[in-house]
Amino acid sequence: MLVHGPTSLALAASQTNPLAGSSVTLTATLSIVAGQIAPTGQVTFKDGGTTLGQAPLAGSTVIAFQTSALSLGPHSITAQYSGDSIYVASTSAAVTITVLQAPDYQVSIPNGSAAIAAGQSATFNVSIAPQGGFAGTISFTCSGLPAASNCSFNPATVTPNGSAANTTLTISTTARSVATAKPFGGKVLAAFVGAGFLGIVFLGIPSRRRRALRRTGMLFLVGWTVCGLASCGGGGSKPPVVTGTPAGTFSVTVTAASGAMTHSSVITLTVQ
Repeated sequence: MLVHGPTSLALAASQTNPLAGSSVTLTATLSIVAGQIAPTGQVTFKDGGTTLGQAPLAGSTVIAFQTSALSLGPHSITAQYSGDSIYVASTSAAVTITVLQAPDYQVSIPNGSAAIAAGQSATFNVSIAPQGGFAGTISFTCSGLPAASNCSFNPATVTPNGSAANTTLTISTTARSVATAKPFGGKVLAAFVGAGFLGIVFLGIPSRRRRALRRTGMLFLVGWTVCGLASCGGGGSKPPVVTGTPAGTFSVTVTAASGAMTHSSVITLTVQ
């Protein structure tokens, strides 16, 4: 049996230029003298002076470790074998892994607030900054608009080609107006009902025994009809109806979408 047997450690990475957030598998292989018993101990994976993780050999000379915690930019990754009572410790050569920015984009609205009167429009510049070579087509929507208003984008879509792209958002409101409601109320209804019953009475078949009853009914219905046409019925006037965009401060969300990828920015619109 060897005591303090020599070892060497090799390290390989599943990819050396991963995109940010993607997983990288680090595989460490420990070499020992052929025919000797399996080593014990553990392998530590390091990013410069930072420990990424550890894993025991568990009777094998090959150990894999997976990570997605590497930040943007270059990293010098090594594996270190701890050694045991038979085998000496060893460290692998460094493997350089450079994490790249995944294709993405950012949306911003530099002047994200405006105050206008109802009936006016507000415009905003929406800027798209591509990252990691993003070149997809982006469309736009807005939500949280006040009543009686709408939004539009010019152009409706943009396709960045390695540089910033822009679109103009216009939010249009509707001027307020006041209308006096004139409902088909109790007075007019009473007049029509009264007139209808009067017609029934006048068209009734004459009968001496019913003359008194008709006379009483006619007096009652005449009074009801006159009341309906005059001011003694119900159905008073309703409050005026206000239309247009209401006053207030609104948070409008602008969403830029490219496939399943979406980013949003919020603007503040005050309608006076």
